[in-house]
Amino acid sequence: MLMFGISVGLFVLTLSGFIVMLGLWAYADAKVRTDKPGIWMLIVLLVPNLLGLIIYLLVGRTKMEKSSGKFKKPLIAFAISFMLAAGLMIGSFVSFMTADSLELPTWGGVSIGKVENYWNNQWTVSFKASGEELSKTISMNSGDLAAFHLMGNCDSGKLHLRISQGEIVKDIDISDNFNETVDLSEFQEGKIMLTIYNDEAKNASVSINWGK
Repeated sequence: MLMFGISVGLFVLTLSGFIVMLGLWAYADAKVRTDKPGIWMLIVLLVPNLLGLIIYLLVGRTKMEKSSGKFKKPLIAFAISFMLAAGLMIGSFVSFMTADSLELPTWGGVSIGKVENYWNNQWTVSFKASGEELSKTISMNSGDLAAFHLMGNCDSGKLHLRISQGEIVKDIDISDNFNETVDLSEFQEGKIMLTIYNDEAKNASVSINWGK
């Protein structure tokens, strides 16, 4: 976590330096190559994804005078530093994401490393850590009710599935390698709400199958 924070700080610092040097270079270059250096500097800085720089290089440099190149070397240096800092940030983020799950925080309303799939009569969810409650409303017939199979597990914390239909509610603890066909005889055919919720669950996985 500390390494990730440091890499983000370096990324922001080098990005700021790159933007400053790009602005200084653009103004110095446009001052001798155009009649409106201030406007071209703003175009270079404000048009996103370096499109402003491309537009300036292709369209703005109408005069052939050579600029002093005073800011060219610092600009190149900051560009290289920015790319290195970006690589470090990405690398530390990947390392942070794949670290021991017990060290991962749960951010309210956010899931880390979540993969969710809903297809036909199956709903699967996995995550490293989560602050979300995940819900699906499904329509089930008698065959679906009789064939409702549930698998769940997490490395730490608690993981639950709540099955509800009106006033009928069934809570199932699926924290520890749960793998069973669930009795839903008290439910009626029609819409049923499935809700996955957790208490600091880490490295969790849920697979729900219904129907023949």
